[in-house]
Amino acid sequence: MNLDGKGTSLIFLTCFLIFSSMSIQGQSLRNSSWVAMGSSAQAIPGQGLVVQQSIGQSSVAGVFVSASARISQGFLRGIRVVSKEIKLPFEVIAFPNSFTDRISFRFTTEHQELTQVRIYDGLGKLIYEASHQPKNNEIQLNLPYLATGVYVAHLRSGNKFVQSRLIKKP
Repeated sequence: MNLDGKGTSLIFLTCFLIFSSMSIQGQSLRNSSWVAMGSSAQAIPGQGLVVQQSIGQSSVAGVFVSASARISQGFLRGIRVVSKEIKLPFEVIAFPNSFTDRISFRFTTEHQELTQVRIYDGLGKLIYEASHQPKNNEIQLNLPYLATGVYVAHLRSGNKFVQSRLIKKP
């Protein structure tokens, strides 16, 4: 019985030493791989010099940008090109919705260009088509002859397009 206790202790001690030595090596390897990320420098014709340095961080720690150079330090990622032109959405609000005779379309952004308005009934049949020049970002239509129901309005100006659901009440 004394021998069984020593055998169990010996097996436990052997397993403990094996597992503890494995985790130390794993920790050492993980830390080494984070430090050895590398760096890059690249000349871009007409745009100057791009320099990046990685020091094992998970995000960019510092960025310097001028007309002729871009220098960043931290986790190396591709350089994202951001367009300098911001295009606002082409949206319209139809009001009052539901309407009886008159309906207005108000553009959410500045819009003064000629706009084609098409209105379709519930079966997809074109029932109104005309071009309008917005005044104060609005187009007003007088449609007392439409039957009660649900309609879809398509507004197109150049390459911009938006549609809106309309409800005509009695």
